[in-house]
Amino acid sequence: MKWVLFFATLVFGVPLGYQFSLKNSKIENIVFFLMIFFSVQKVSVNFVSMEWLRGTSKGFDVGLIDLATFVIFLLIMKRKKKYPIKLFPQGSFLYFSFFLFSVLSIINSVNLYMSFFEVWTMIKMYFYFWVIHNYINDFKKLDLLIQYIGIAVIYVGLTVLQQKYIMGLWQTRGPFDHQNSMVMFVIIYSSIVLAFILNSKFTKLPFWLIVFGLGTISIVSSFSRAGLIFYMFSIVLIVMVSFFMGLNAQKIAITLLLIVMGIGMVIKSIDSILERFQTASKASGEARVLLAIAATKMANDKVLGIGLNNFGIKIKPPFTYNSHIDFDPEHADQDSRLIIVETVYLLVAAECGWHTLIIYLMMIFYFWSINFYNIIRYRSNKYQFYAIGIAGGLTAVYLQSALEWVMKQPHSFYQIMFIFSLITVMSKLHRREKRKKRSLSIDKQTKIITYDSLR
Repeated sequence: MKWVLFFATLVFGVPLGYQFSLKNSKIENIVFFLMIFFSVQKVSVNFVSMEWLRGTSKGFDVGLIDLATFVIFLLIMKRKKKYPIKLFPQGSFLYFSFFLFSVLSIINSVNLYMSFFEVWTMIKMYFYFWVIHNYINDFKKLDLLIQYIGIAVIYVGLTVLQQKYIMGLWQTRGPFDHQNSMVMFVIIYSSIVLAFILNSKFTKLPFWLIVFGLGTISIVSSFSRAGLIFYMFSIVLIVMVSFFMGLNAQKIAITLLLIVMGIGMVIKSIDSILERFQTASKASGEARVLLAIAATKMANDKVLGIGLNNFGIKIKPPFTYNSHIDFDPEHADQDSRLIIVETVYLLVAAECGWHTLIIYLMMIFYFWSINFYNIIRYRSNKYQFYAIGIAGGLTAVYLQSALEWVMKQPHSFYQIMFIFSLITVMSKLHRREKRKKRSLSIDKQTKIITYDSLR
């Protein structure tokens, strides 16, 4: 049945979505919204699925987000004369390098299916990145994006409130598989919303304060220790950069209001937060260390790594990377410690080699540096808030990724590639506006010279 539904959507839904989008801009905007929203609420069909295995990818999955992306791709191809296509957007070379060395690691894989699951995922992620970069060609789309981000935060927040107050869950996870996944996802979007509140002039302040509050409630309700700390770090960084870019009464008033709201939220949740820190499992911390040691062993043992998406297999017998872990060999499959290393950086090193980790770090910090340059380039521009919010959110997520492997999970992988594409789009639009102004200036000077010569 799932195959029938998928191919029916592919054969009929995609062409219809494309045709309707050509004729109606509202339909087009809905499709674009689905590209963003379905990174939150995953709806997909998994072909050759291995859900029982631990890894970053568990099948050849195709989701509604991919089908929406394909519709937008068709629109890009239709309009390529009006909007020239950039075959290799900024950062493509680094991503290709990361992809190439990840693929080379497969030579050491014991489960090729698992490796090619991740290869398929990485191909999809670049396609998603490429489509967004080539689709957004004016600032009107940026006006839509903040609305879409707000809807995503509201959806997560309402799901969290339902889980907390109706279902009675203590650590909520929203529509995600785990609370840590939700926290890292919401941090980026809530950071952008905060930057929007501080750096924009609008009349819907109460609405956006509610959106930011829902994002904050989602993070607090997860009781993720690292998430709470790095979210606060992101907030402080955004406020500092916003003040540095220009201080005014609105920013001061909103900051004071947020402080009051924050104090109220802390007072209400302080008992649960303290309990979470005081009663945190020592075994969890010990397991992180044990898995980190195992990952280091893997990276040191194989120059090309132990194989893409094969960590969950090689951490268990008959492989010996777990020799420092005291466990019962007969029940190794049930040992919760033998899962996957809790840091994306060591995970990349273990599966694909130290050199691939270096490339990965170069790639993510390349986009990070472009974004900080965008903060300067967009000074006195109303869209500067995107760069400021991304700076806070990405910094927090990069730091938290030293403790979590979430950045390679589908939800966050899509979001990270969306943020990377947004960074390159802002860079592209700035260059385009600069060329346009230069061209207008030259035309104006030419007209003046021509007029003077005629006189």
